[in-house]
Amino acid sequence: MFSVVWNDICEFIGETKHGLFGAEEDGGPDGDGGQWKKRQSMMFATDADSVSEDDCIDLVVPSVPENDKTQIRKLVVTSILHSEHAYVASLDILMQYMQTFKNVADTPHSVIPAECIDIIFCRIPELHRIHFNFIKELEPKVENWSPTQQIAEHFKLLALEEYPLAGEYLKNYQTAVDTVHKCWQENPQFKDLTADIKCKDSAEKPNLEELLHKPVVRFQRNTLVLHDLIACTPTSHADYDLLQKTLRIAQNFLENFQNPKDKDNPDLQRYLAKQGLIVERIANNQRKLRHVFLFNDVLVCAKQKMGGKQKIQFEIKWHIPLGDLSINDQSSPQEEKNGAQDIEGLQRKVNELQVELKQENNRARQAQEGQRQWSFRGHNNRLDKIKKKLVEQEAMLVLHSPNLLLQLRDRRTDKARTFLMSSDYERVNWRETIDALQIKAQPNVPFLSSDLQMMINTQKLPKLQAFGDDFGFEEELLFGSLNVTIHKLLGLQEVAETFCRIEVDSYNHFFTKARTNVCNTIEPVWNEDFEIDLEGAQTLRILCYKYLNGTDILVGKCALELSKAWLRGDFHEQTITLNKELSLTVSMRYISREQTLKRTPSAVKGGVFGVRVEKVTKREGGRIPLIVETCVKQIELRGIGDVGIYRISGLSAEIQRLKKAYEK
Repeated sequence: MFSVVWNDICEFIGETKHGLFGAEEDGGPDGDGGQWKKRQSMMFATDADSVSEDDCIDLVVPSVPENDKTQIRKLVVTSILHSEHAYVASLDILMQYMQTFKNVADTPHSVIPAECIDIIFCRIPELHRIHFNFIKELEPKVENWSPTQQIAEHFKLLALEEYPLAGEYLKNYQTAVDTVHKCWQENPQFKDLTADIKCKDSAEKPNLEELLHKPVVRFQRNTLVLHDLIACTPTSHADYDLLQKTLRIAQNFLENFQNPKDKDNPDLQRYLAKQGLIVERIANNQRKLRHVFLFNDVLVCAKQKMGGKQKIQFEIKWHIPLGDLSINDQSSPQEEKNGAQDIEGLQRKVNELQVELKQENNRARQAQEGQRQWSFRGHNNRLDKIKKKLVEQEAMLVLHSPNLLLQLRDRRTDKARTFLMSSDYERVNWRETIDALQIKAQPNVPFLSSDLQMMINTQKLPKLQAFGDDFGFEEELLFGSLNVTIHKLLGLQEVAETFCRIEVDSYNHFFTKARTNVCNTIEPVWNEDFEIDLEGAQTLRILCYKYLNGTDILVGKCALELSKAWLRGDFHEQTITLNKELSLTVSMRYISREQTLKRTPSAVKGGVFGVRVEKVTKREGGRIPLIVETCVKQIELRGIGDVGIYRISGLSAEIQRLKKAYEK
């Protein structure tokens, strides 16, 4: 199979260099609508359509008259978009199967081993993300099409991000197919699950091997897509030169894959692996918000600022080649306390402003639909004011909430740089990504700041969530209460003092919500349950630590996307993988905001819990319920020094015991 793929690529290289270019330069058979139709149907068919080897060799690109190019260009781009949707749908299916197999990999219901999952689905998540973002960026351009619409930057970004991954995918492809066949022979259940896969909105039922072949076909088609796009782009158009450059990148990929010695094209080889807003601690313990870009060969720290026409520009503060970067292991576990800011107050204010922004958006939409222009303009003014406040509060929250150190060192100058992270989850993610990229990084590679400055300001980079952004998809956010029970940890190799932390986001900002007790055994069993308030939540993180020599060491982590689809009213138990050795059994139950407001009245005569406040105060003869005064006094007396005393949830069982004891 791999030899067939390899031959396809080699023949394709010869075709794109000679056959296609030759046909275009010779003008092609003018008026040959049959060849054009054949080419278009081949290139923009869904991935369900088969493409024969003859189709790839006999194609001819017709010349397009300059006056017709604008109209044809839109049709070509629209066809590309339709094809992308079909391709991403195939990747969606692969992602769903991969996640399902991973979820049960370390359970009695396992279908195939975890190592086989990694081989079969190698680079599928990254390819899915890249093409999903490509559609997200291209679709608005097509919907608002004009003759001068510029789209070449999106194709260039797609090529620069995809081709480094495509090389890895192609080299792994035959191993992946062999692994599929091996698993089919060893496990009939796996074969049944992956033999006839139903595709949404399609009668096609491919097997897993056929789905894995779709990226291979896609890599071959990319150059033909660019040829078609260039053929219908006027030479005077702003996209023309950039499309030509992107085509050269595509050809270089095919040539470099055929000839691995020719890999000297930095424009092709450099790609963005990770980016994000991170707090940097500078002199005098000042905090500065930085935009950090991690490329496969250099880490760049930049200051974000607004340029002309409200366009974001970046000013590079410093950079470290990955071959000369080291991470200070001794400093990583330390925490920097930041008591100057009321973090919980900032979080509360951000949440209130997000709710206010959503409500004002609804009122503005209603005014616009009712064609009350004067009212609509008033709502817009109020929206701008709310967004301005939200930007200020979110910036303060992001700047002052991180307290975990990540210290980097430039071995060339022995200069240290300190980042502050909001959680171990992010800190470990950055560290693991850096470690993986450093395997291939070369030391003493010179980088000019001016070149890096031009690169990050001219490339179109994936968009980050901006301060003040309206979460228009509130139906995907969760509000209410989440009951989480941490049952047991499996896979420890020795006795250790272990505990778990739970983090949940609120409008994309993560905070620690709960922590288990320490369990000192080789098979920790907690069975501790927590009730966590959700306010605009999308993701739950669980981090597992072991306590060693006075330091909390992270030994495993996972992130679960919260969804109403699988968080039902009853407890949903599952075993989740933390790393290759460790797995954690948890149960979860989601209670919506509407349900949490319906408190069950106390069954005790004269009880206070679940009873309206005015009724309790009238009975007690005061303005504030005695339970509130009692709790506040006890916290100030005994718990004021505990970190997160008003933020981190207590054990649900202990809370219920105290409530019953109070009402006796």
